[in-house]
Amino acid sequence: MKTGRIYIIIASLAILTACGGGSDSVPSEYVQFDTMVQIMADMHVIEAKGNLARSGSMVEDNKVAIKTDYEQVFFNYNTTQARFDSSYNYYARN
Repeated sequence: MKTGRIYIIIASLAILTACGGGSDSVPSEYVQFDTMVQIMADMHVIEAKGNLARSGSMVEDNKVAIKTDYEQVFFNYNTTQARFDSSYNYYARN
């Protein structure tokens, strides 16, 4: 299941990069393109770290750690999960 999530993140990152949408054309309510790419790259690293640490009874601990790391990424980029999600949907549509 986690492997599938990583593939989705990698594919999404590749699509975002290939689209090359300039930040000029992105409405201000969405995370700007360059920042979105950086956030998704950070998320990919978090997922990879979680997969490496995964073992037996630590699965639940990894889920908590991944969630905490995601929250830190959103904080670092001055955004929220909701804004990221709406931005992700915007880029998926455009």
